[in-house]
Amino acid sequence: MTTRRQRQTQYATYRSGIWWRWVSFITHLVLYPFLRGRCIMCPRPANFTHHRHYGNRGREWPVRDIVPVCAECHKRFHGVNKI
Repeated sequence: MTTRRQRQTQYATYRSGIWWRWVSFITHLVLYPFLRGRCIMCPRPANFTHHRHYGNRGREWPVRDIVPVCAECHKRFHGVNKI
C-alpha cells in the first residue's frame, strides 16, 4: 500500500512530465479561445488546469478530463475555501 506522501510524490512527478504538459497545452489551445481565457466556473481569468477526475490520469483528454479554472475555483475543487 502506498502512503499519502508517496502518492503526492508520484503525482508531482507526473505533473512535471511531458504528457501533462501536452494535455495542459492542448486544453489551453482548445478551450481558452472559446472561454476567452476565463475560468470554466466563473468570469475570472483562468490560470490553472484542473483534472475533473483522476480516474484517467495518464490517459486524460483535454476538455473531457481537464478544464481551465481560476485560483479561487481551483481551491474550491480541492476543498479549500468551500462555498
